[in-house]
Order: sequence, then structure tokens, then C-alpha cells
Amino acid sequence: MKAGLIDKKKLLSVYQDIGFDVLLDIIDDFLDCGHSYLENVVKCLSERDYQNLRIHAHSMKGVFAAFYADEMIRIANIIEQEAKCNNDSNVIDDEIIGDLTEKTLQFNKELKDIKLELREIDG
Repeated sequence: MKAGLIDKKKLLSVYQDIGFDVLLDIIDDFLDCGHSYLENVVKCLSERDYQNLRIHAHSMKGVFAAFYADEMIRIANIIEQEAKCNNDSNVIDDEIIGDLTEKTLQFNKELKDIKLELREIDG
């Protein structure tokens, strides 16, 4: 069942074999520096730096894929595809950035909740 942005069931299933300690490290890394992904996207957009925007959006897709967050991947993909076209249109508009910002906050909250749950399992 997937109630939030992160497919928690799939995520925990994969890391059950690898080890929840590895997942906790990955979550901590994202919570420590994940904000830079959003900051880089906003900066590149404001500077119309589409080459670096594409790179940052692609990196975001990879990070979100590691957490099975399909909606986040979808948003990052829209930004990446538009950046590939060096698109100066308003396709990457304030609404998409607002959506990314709002969902990033939700994503971070879900990660924190998963982290707490894993700490309880780990004892």
C-alpha cells in the first residue's frame, strides 16, 4: 500500500535484505543535504542555466528512485525534459516549482517518519 509519496512497503522490502542500517544512512544523508537539490533547481531556473538544470533534475530522479517516490520522479522528469530542450517557455513554471517544493517538504517528513519507525524496529 502506498499512502504517501514514498512506496514504503517496497522500500522496506528491498532494504530488509540489504540492512536497515544502510537505509538509515541513506535517509540521514538525504535529510542532511537533500535541500540542495531544490536550491540548485531554483538557481538554475533563475539563471536560465538549462544544462545544469538538466543535470540537477536527473540527479533528483535518481535520488527519488532510490526511495521509490514515483510522483517526485515524475516532477523531476518534467523539469529534466524541458531543460533538455533548453526550453524558455513557461512549462517549468512557478506551479511546477511550487509543487516540487511542497512535495519535497512532504517527502522529507515521510523520510523522518520512516527513520523513526526503523529506529523502533532496530531497538
